[in-house]
Amino acid sequence: MKHKFFKIPVVNPENAESDLNAFCNQHSVSNLDKHFVTEGANSFWAVCVTWFDL
Repeated sequence: MKHKFFKIPVVNPENAESDLNAFCNQHSVSNLDKHFVTEGANSFWAVCVTWFDL
């Protein structure tokens, strides 16, 4: 099992969302945990993807 971490900002999230979606489409994801970090205009989603290296 491996882990990959993503930071998805609330302002202009499109590039980070695309990176996360591409990663998930290319790997065998077993779990995805997310946590919202409140920092005003700098708020973001912290995402941990657990995946299997096949």
